[in-house]
Amino acid sequence: MMKGIINFLLSDDPEAKLLRSHYVFRLIPMLNPDGVIYGNYRCSLLGYDLNRKWKTPDRCFQPTIYHAKQTIKFMSEEREIAFFLRFACTFNSKKCVYVRLQLQHDSTGLHTQKL
Repeated sequence: MMKGIINFLLSDDPEAKLLRSHYVFRLIPMLNPDGVIYGNYRCSLLGYDLNRKWKTPDRCFQPTIYHAKQTIKFMSEEREIAFFLRFACTFNSKKCVYVRLQLQHDSTGLHTQKL
C-alpha cells in the first residue's frame, strides 16, 4: 500500500502534480514492524493492540505510536496540518481501510477525531 502511495505521489500524473503543488506529504510507513514480522498485524510483540493505544501511548510499551504522535505534534507546530490519513491493511487481505483524522490541540496535548 505504501509503495503505491509513494509511486503515485512521485508520478507525472496530473492529479499527483496538483497535489504536490499544494501540499507537503510526510509519510510514516509502518507502526508495527515487530508485530508484523511475526504475523501480528494488530498487536505488538508485547501483546498490545496498537490500534487501541493511539489515544494515550506509553513511551516504553508502544514506542512507535508514542514517537509517531510526537512527530506529528512537532510537525503541527511547524506548519498547519490539514489532515492525515491512517491506513490499515493485512498482508493476506484484499480489503484495506483508511481513517481520516482531524488534529485537535488543547492544554492536555494533541488529540485526533475521526471524520
